[in-house]
Amino acid sequence: MERGVRGWVANPGFHLRRIGWPGQVGLLLAAVAAVLALPMADDLGRREAVLRAQARELAAASAARAAAGQAPGARAAVDPDAFPPDAAAQAFVLASHEAAARHDLRLNRSDMRTGSEAGGRMVRHRIQLPVAGRYVDLRAWLAELMNANPSLVLEDLDVRRPDVGQASVEAVVHLALLTRAP
Repeated sequence: MERGVRGWVANPGFHLRRIGWPGQVGLLLAAVAAVLALPMADDLGRREAVLRAQARELAAASAARAAAGQAPGARAAVDPDAFPPDAAAQAFVLASHEAAARHDLRLNRSDMRTGSEAGGRMVRHRIQLPVAGRYVDLRAWLAELMNANPSLVLEDLDVRRPDVGQASVEAVVHLALLTRAP
């Protein structure tokens, strides 16, 4: 009996019977995998080329920013006039209570802390709102608040369901409202 590949080529039927049906299934799966892997390897090569091109573009943009004197992570300057006045914070809290009532949510109190931002030109109002009601209503209420106030930031949302069988949830919503300094 010849050994190696020549043995398989000379008498494939004998060797296929010898490995049995599990071996035959394994050979078939290996052949299918090899046929399917060929187009994927070509696609991966194209994706790699696209990613390399994007990396070159980002490196060029970063170098251009560095040449212009901008720090690599620098942001655009904040225009305080684009934000609502500082007095809008109290009106926002009142509006959030009214919106909660419209969405059938229980919002009994709110806590607000104020701090200076951006070199004293901006004021950050951190607002904590404990709320209870249905989850769908909570999401609709948050969407309404966020859409009505572009300078509003959702910092944290802690949602708990006290009883698995109930439809209502309890949540603590942490928001930040950015306003112009007075």
